[in-house]
Amino acid sequence: MKDKYIKEWDNYYSNMKDVIINNNEKRYIEAVNIELENILNYKTRIHEKDLKIIGLKGELFVIQVLKEVLTKANLTHLTDKIIHTSVENAEMNLGYDIQAFDIFGKEIYVEVKTTTEANSNASFILTKNEMKAIQQVNRYFIYRVYNFDLETEKGAIKIIDCHKELLNKYNIKESKFLLRYE
Repeated sequence: MKDKYIKEWDNYYSNMKDVIINNNEKRYIEAVNIELENILNYKTRIHEKDLKIIGLKGELFVIQVLKEVLTKANLTHLTDKIIHTSVENAEMNLGYDIQAFDIFGKEIYVEVKTTTEANSNASFILTKNEMKAIQQVNRYFIYRVYNFDLETEKGAIKIIDCHKELLNKYNIKESKFLLRYE
């Protein structure tokens, strides 16, 4: 609904600025322009908030999956040792979201990238801090959660072993490290 309103407003505004205007209309258009900027800034803040919610829900989903996998591998004692580092140690900015264990009981580090998009090969962003962690930490994985449903809080997961796959299958563009599946 909000996106529809903003689209209509964008369309209305873009048509308005092409109209020849007198001084009163000019002041009005300037006021409209300021209001439009406020709306667009609000939309950006809402979008960032939405992305954070999607990301956090994706992390919780991955933790749930990791616990299920450990339980099936008869490693239930490790499920309580999973650390949601992006929440529990947020101030440390470690470069990964979850510290967990694989089916052999070995420690792994997981960065979760979640989208509601159905495409598992869609581009995603890694921060410099995440790239640094990949270089410093062994057994670093990206759990690419895609087709994530916000109501059921479930999706599909593609696991990327950063030390085996990242440089071979992804074209990395440095800025915030945009990764595109090749």
